[in-house]
Amino acid sequence: RQPPTTGVSVTALRHRAPFPRQFWYLLNRASKNALRNKMIVAVRLFQAIFIGVIIGLVYLDVNSRSPIAQVQDRAGVLFFFAIYAFFSSSNSVLTIFSLEKRVFYREYRAGYYSLPAYYITKVLVEIPYEIIFLFLMVLIPYYMIGLNPAFSAYLLAGLFVALTAMCGTVPYIMLY
Repeated sequence: RQPPTTGVSVTALRHRAPFPRQFWYLLNRASKNALRNKMIVAVRLFQAIFIGVIIGLVYLDVNSRSPIAQVQDRAGVLFFFAIYAFFSSSNSVLTIFSLEKRVFYREYRAGYYSLPAYYITKVLVEIPYEIIFLFLMVLIPYYMIGLNPAFSAYLLAGLFVALTAMCGTVPYIMLY
């Protein structure tokens, strides 16, 4: 007769949870962490409003200039939107990941979750913040400058900026 065993078997410790369970756990944790840090949300909101007002003041009333200057100013605004979106999103991702790097390495080495589960949840949690703040940043100068007044044109410009931000977000997440 064998004595009863207590605790978890060694073989059970060697297996990770299934991907969906890892994903939902990490998504829940990342969402809570993002919502808890109200200071970062407030700073990003202020930054979006401030940059939007600055861009609007720099390119104020483009329509009163000569046609050649209007084309150059509109191209400049779109270029500035793209550059700001790319670098602000990459900077925010680098900041967040540098804070979480040690925890990630420890938990990953312990086998708690896989790299794809962590990566996908981080991207999914960051995307809404990037999109909301960038659409706000574009909204302020868009009508100050006098660009196409149709709301669909604003949405197209916002989509352009959001997609540019995704180009700045996703590659940096892959570095970690």
